[in-house]
Amino acid sequence: MEEMKLKKLDASLFTWSNWKAGSIHDLGLQCRYFSITSLRGKEILKKYAIGFCKGENLLCRPKKNEIALMCFFEKEHFWFHLRKKEFTEVFR
Repeated sequence: MEEMKLKKLDASLFTWSNWKAGSIHDLGLQCRYFSITSLRGKEILKKYAIGFCKGENLLCRPKKNEIALMCFFEKEHFWFHLRKKEFTEVFR
């Protein structure tokens, strides 16, 4: 299986309206390490993720030691935070 290379996106794309447009729950996952890093969680996130940005670089909802993950699902762009450990486990 080919390794996925996720694009680093400009922080300006991570807007309030995109944050409100959806969440990890819309993808059928829970905000829990086990759910995110399970085989099913990894497959889902890799399928719908289109890019990322360091959490501390965001203008909207900045968070240190987290990664903002932009997804495209059901004709909608939205993003949410993942802990760096979760992001690395899924996209390494």
